[in-house]
Amino acid sequence: MKPTAFDEIMLAFKVTHEEILELVSNLSEDEMTWQPHPTANSIAFYIWHIARWADYLPASLPETTTQLRELLGSRQQIWHQEQLATQWNLDPKLLGEEETGMDMDPASAARLKLPGKAILVDYARRTFAVHEQIMPMVDEEQFQAKRQQEWATNTLGQYILDHLRHESDHFGMIRYIHGLYQSMASSN
Repeated sequence: MKPTAFDEIMLAFKVTHEEILELVSNLSEDEMTWQPHPTANSIAFYIWHIARWADYLPASLPETTTQLRELLGSRQQIWHQEQLATQWNLDPKLLGEEETGMDMDPASAARLKLPGKAILVDYARRTFAVHEQIMPMVDEEQFQAKRQQEWATNTLGQYILDHLRHESDHFGMIRYIHGLYQSMASSN
C-alpha cells in the first residue's frame, strides 16, 4: 500500500525524534547546559521544550475533533501525571504557555534549572514514544477537519504540521548550539 501524506508526516516526526535522541546521547552535561550567551537557551532547554510539546500535542488531540474524543477519550500528559514540575522544583507559573516553555521571556528561559541529562532525555524518549503511538490514530478525514476549540482557525492537519515545523526549527537550534560548543572547545 502506498504511504499517505500523513504517513510521511508521521515518519518525519519519528526520524526527527530519533535524530534528536542520537545527537544528545553523545553530549556531556556541560554541552547540554552550555549557553552561547547568558540570555540564550541551552540544548537542555530545547530538549525539554520539544519534549513538552511532544507530550502536549497527543494529550490535546481529544479536544480537537469529536471523532478523536470518542477514539482516544481523555488523555493526560506525562508531565502532569508524574507532576514533573514539582519533582524538578520548577514553578509552573514561570514555564510559559501550557508549561511548555512557549512564550517564556528569554531571561527566565535561560535561567531555568532543568534536571540532569539522563532524566531529561528519559522524559523526551517517553514523550516521543507516546507521540508516535497516538498520532497515527489521526486519519485523513480528521487531518482535514477544522479544530473545534473556539480560538482555533485552522485544521487539525495545520496544527500538526505547525508542531512538526516547530520541532524541526528547535532541532536546528540544537545542532547550531552543538556546533558552536564544539568550535569553542576546539579553539581552547
